[in-house]
Amino acid sequence: MEGISKLKELEYINLAVNSVQLIEGVRGCECLQKLDLTLNFIDIEDFEESIDNLAELQDFRELYLLGNPCMDWKRAKEYIYARLPDLGRLDGEEISKTMKFTACQNLESMQKELCVLARKSVEKKVLEEKEGHYDPDAYNKDWRRNVYEE
Repeated sequence: MEGISKLKELEYINLAVNSVQLIEGVRGCECLQKLDLTLNFIDIEDFEESIDNLAELQDFRELYLLGNPCMDWKRAKEYIYARLPDLGRLDGEEISKTMKFTACQNLESMQKELCVLARKSVEKKVLEEKEGHYDPDAYNKDWRRNVYEE
């Protein structure tokens, strides 16, 4: 996502089905309202930083993260509601005020859970790499291509 921050008047970015692992470089996009990162590689250990980068956008209203590993976390949507209070739609679904209110009440526990999950994910990846394990069901480019074709 390099070089995007220079596009101050950019309102919509579609980077669906790419190899994005971290949402970054958007802080300078003052007018950004919509970001589509469907079927990318944003994992749980990069989730908090990615949302931090989006939280600084004042006009940001719509986000698509469907098909990213981070969205396997059962509280991912709720976490996004709490961290991005001005967001109106997530993965095409409207976000109600009640959903946002409930999410904000649970933010502290979600942050703790996210920290633990991120640490476990990193440890698992380090161990798998060290031992040379390969998971054929892992989220990778081949898996994504099959999902996209379906």
